[in-house]
Parts: sequence; C-alpha cells; structure tokens
Amino acid sequence: MLSALHDMLGAVRAILEHGMASPWVIALVLAATTLLLEDLAIAAGVALAAQGMISWELSFAAVAGGIALGDLGLYAMGAGSRRLPWLRRRLPPARQQWARDQLVRRLGSAVLLARVIPGLRLVTYTACGVLRVPLAPFCAWVVAAVLLWTASLYALSLAIGRALAPWRPAARPHQGMPPLQTDGPTLSRYEFWPMWRFYPPVALYALWLMLRHRGVLLPTVANPSFPGGGFSGESKAAILTLARQHQGDWVAPFVTIERPAGQASGAGLTAELVAAQRTMTAAGLALPVVAKPDLGCRGAGVRLIRSDDDLRSYIEAFPAGARFLLQRLVALEGEAGIFYCRQPGQAKGRIVSVTLKYFPYVTGDGQRTLRQLILDDPRAGRVPHLYLRRHGARLDTVPAAGEPVRLAFAGSHSRGAIFRDGTALVTPAMEARFEALSSALPEFHFGRYDIRFADFAQVQRGEGFTIVEINGAGAESTHIWDARTPLLKAWADLMRQYRWLFEIGAANRARGHRPLSLRQFVRDWWREKQLTPRYPATD
Repeated sequence: MLSALHDMLGAVRAILEHGMASPWVIALVLAATTLLLEDLAIAAGVALAAQGMISWELSFAAVAGGIALGDLGLYAMGAGSRRLPWLRRRLPPARQQWARDQLVRRLGSAVLLARVIPGLRLVTYTACGVLRVPLAPFCAWVVAAVLLWTASLYALSLAIGRALAPWRPAARPHQGMPPLQTDGPTLSRYEFWPMWRFYPPVALYALWLMLRHRGVLLPTVANPSFPGGGFSGESKAAILTLARQHQGDWVAPFVTIERPAGQASGAGLTAELVAAQRTMTAAGLALPVVAKPDLGCRGAGVRLIRSDDDLRSYIEAFPAGARFLLQRLVALEGEAGIFYCRQPGQAKGRIVSVTLKYFPYVTGDGQRTLRQLILDDPRAGRVPHLYLRRHGARLDTVPAAGEPVRLAFAGSHSRGAIFRDGTALVTPAMEARFEALSSALPEFHFGRYDIRFADFAQVQRGEGFTIVEINGAGAESTHIWDARTPLLKAWADLMRQYRWLFEIGAANRARGHRPLSLRQFVRDWWREKQLTPRYPATD
C-alpha cells in the first residue's frame, strides 16, 4: 500500500506541477479511489491536504463522499440481485420478512459494526438491499457511519504524522539541482555593492546606445505584447495572463487580488480576506500559495502564505489601492532563470544565459543557536543582514543535529539566494522547448523565464518544469552574480545584453511599434518606486 500511495502522490504532484489539474479534479480522483481501496484514498487525502495540494475540507468531502457512494452502491447491488431466480428460490417470503425485521430493528448497530469490522460491510449492506430495508434510514446511518469513520482516520493519520515528525528525514538541500560548486570565493568583491557603485559603466554604455539608435525608450518596445515591453513598472498579472493564454499548462496558475483604497481594519479586513479566499476557491487554488506584488522586482514583497492568518496579515500589511498575486506554490527545491533572446525577423532565438538558483541553508548541530549558525557560516556570516531580521522570531532556537534550516524562500540574489552560471549546461532539447514556448507567446523577443523543477536533468530534456514568472526588457542576465564571475566579465555580459535590447527595440520601432512616452514611463516607474518600500517583508 505504501508503494501505491507513493506512486499516486507522485502522479498527482506531476499533474499539478504542470497546471493540468485543479484541486477539483484531484478530489474526483480521490473519490474514485475509494471505490477501489478506501485506506489508500484516506491516506492519499491526508497526504495531499498536508502538502497543500488540496484543501482539508475538499479532501475530506471527496473521500467521505466517495465512501458513502460506494456503500450505497452495495445496497443497489443487493436490490438488483432480487431479480435472480436462484436467489428468490433460496429466500422464501417468510424468511425474508423475518430477516428484514431483524435488520430494521438493529439497523444502526448493523451499519456501524459493518463499517468498522473488516469483511462485514459487503454482506450487511448488500443484504439491506436484498431485503428492501427502507432506503431513507439506511442512507442516514451510512452517512453518519462514514463521517465518524473518515473523521477518526483523518485525526489518527494527523496524530501519527505529528508523532513521527521528529524522525522524518529532512528535505535534502538543493535536491534535483546540479551540485553546488563551492570552489572559488564565497562572495565576489562586487556581489553586494550598492547600485550606484556597480551600474555606472553599464549606464554609460546604455546612454551611448540611446544616442546611437536615436531612442531613449526603445527597450519599451522590445516585447510589444508586454506592458511597456516589461522594462519597468510592468504588471506581472498582465504578462502571466498572456502567458497562461498561450503557454497554458507550463505556467503556474494564479489569481489577482485588488486592495481597495483606504486602509481597512476589523470587519473591512475580514471582508477582504473572505473575498480573497473565494477568489482562490473559484480558481481551484488552495493554501499554501505564494503572494507577490503585481508591481515590483528583485523579490520585493514575496511571501509564502501557509494559513488564513498568514493571508490576513499579508493583506493588512500590503499597501491599500495596490494589487498583488496569489500563485500556486510549486514546492520544489530546483529553481533557475532562463534568458531568451530573438531578433525580430529571425526564425529562431536562443538561450543566452542560465542562472541556477540555490537556496541558502545552515545545518544544525544541536548546540549552536540559529543566530550563531548564520554568523558562523562562511557565506551567510558575511551578509547576515539578509537573514537575521527575516528569522528574528527563532534566532535563539537551537536546531537539532543534522537539521537543515533554509534561510531564504524567494529565489532572488538580493534576498540571499546563491546564484551560479549554468549557461554551459544548455542542451538542444532544452533550447527547442524554450524556443517553442517563446514562439507561442506573441511578440516576445527578450526576457527571462523563472522556473521551478524537481530535477534539472528533466529541464535539460525540455520537460518537468513550471514557469512561475516571466520578466521582459527589464530582466537581467543574473548569471553575473555567480561569485566566481570577474567584475569585467559581468560588465561585459550586461553591456552585450543591453546591445541586443536596443537592437531589438530599434527593429520593432521600424516595424511600426511605438515606444512609451516619457511621461507614461516616468509615471509607471514612479508608482513602482513609491510602492516597493511599503510591501510586506520578503520571506
């Protein structure tokens, strides 16, 4: 049974990771499984709900409903068998009446005992159909028995799961990723320079490109189907909606939540929470989800929402009059940024940059506190400001020996993720897949896909990943933040990227697309800059 449960959960997770089934479809699968093996369906229902792939309420309703329908099916099978001649010969009317009276008198006890004693249910429930026990009281007792039985097994499964939690093997850091190369420096000397110090050479080169191509805002037409080309102040929801329309199952589903103007509290905040929950339910989303601002970059305001309390807190902390997304959590360790570029008129583009994103961990020793582990880590200890505040509530706890503690949730370098250059790992199958995805997206020429996956080897085969975000003209070839990348190479790679960006913008302008006006660009940029400092802290 454990093997069957593992296979079932793996299949369900694979389906969900590609957006091919909503929780409602998973509920139907659970209900159907009860007709084959109730114990497997109950175990799967608990496991799927615990992993956030389906809500607890929907999981319980699917399993209990499927079991109840199966029980009623036994009654119907018995009722239908009354037409069999051999059965009528063996059940004369007097014997039928006596057996019927006995069952009706003890119907509650019979149904409840049959529910808990193995092997008795088939005989009892079928006999109820054969003997024409009144259907209404039979249904009532069956529903009561199923609810009690299912609720008891759900509670027992949860209790066992919590009891075994301390002995459960910890998730393996960087699972499914290429080995994290630790040769070279833990940090480059420029890796966390302020923007004013790192970007001046690139900005001067961009200024020369503006003069050369006679267009200050040519990047805003690099991707004519994206708002402002995806250069600055663009809507994530608008881009992801377009991607869901044309790339479908490859993009993680999401909903958009509008916060009304005026800071809400009390009843108003509760009403916003209820509205957000209803929007999620209508879209087939269940907790946990990822919350992210519609306008923003560098991981600002990205949080993991595990509970209704988390969602309420996020709504309360989010700026009034602004918009955020709730996206299905792709609970996999692997993450990468795939940068694609294609000149207008070219038959094919290519992947020009791959960034492998490793989430930072420290490992407990049963003696040092989390604060000490962070400060003593060769990398985290050099940038403790990225982690200490984020984990303030548990800095004085002592992780168990061997326990890995993940220090960052968002796959953003500025939030503490470790980046490595994976461009050399691109394969023809991988390039073909992203070419097909990019060609399906109207007028997409330049940008970065952020993807999650279970195994990078699958990505190299052009499969097994989910797109969580698409960045347009404002995207960066983030492989430059590999600590082993020399400063001059980082500048050269960014300058090459900007050269392509302006060439694409100029070509699209020649095709008749118009860049944003300076007024509109400044308005969009200013709104994003005003909102970003007000977003909730990033996980």
